[in-house]
Amino acid sequence: MKPKNPKPLSRRTVVVTAAATLTPGAGKSAAGPVLATSSVAEIGAQWRVARQAESALAVRWSDLETWLIDNVGWADLTDDEQKALPEALELHAIDAQLQQLDADRRQCQVALIRLPAASRDDLLVKLQIVADLLNPADHALAHRLLATAIEDLKPLA
Repeated sequence: MKPKNPKPLSRRTVVVTAAATLTPGAGKSAAGPVLATSSVAEIGAQWRVARQAESALAVRWSDLETWLIDNVGWADLTDDEQKALPEALELHAIDAQLQQLDADRRQCQVALIRLPAASRDDLLVKLQIVADLLNPADHALAHRLLATAIEDLKPLA
C-alpha cells in the first residue's frame, strides 16, 4: 500500500497565503507605499500576519519533506532531480512563498526602525517583534528580560 501525502493545507490558507505572496506585483512594490503611510500598529499587524503564514508553511514544508524522504528517496536525489519531481511541486511553491514572506517581514522591520513610536502601544508592538526575533535558546536571559519589560510596560498609561 502506497503511503498517502501529508494532510494538505486548507483551501483558505493556501488561497490567502498565495494571494499575499505570489500575486504579481505583491510584496515589495505593493507593500512599499502601504508601509510608507502606515502606523506602527498596522506595520506590526502586517509583520505578525507574515510571521504566522511563515510558521504554517514551515510546518507543511517539513511534512512534505519528510514524506518525500520516506517515499521517494528525496535525500538521495540531485538538485535537478528534486526540481523535476512532480511530487515536490508544492514544496518548491512553499519555498518561494517563504522567501517572499521573509522579505515582507524584513521590509516591515525596516519600516518600523524608521517610524518612531508615538505611544506606549507603539512601543509594545516594536518590543514584541524584537522578542519574537530573539531566540530564547541562544539568549535566554536577554529574552526573559525583554519579556518582563514588555509585561511591565503593559499596565503603564
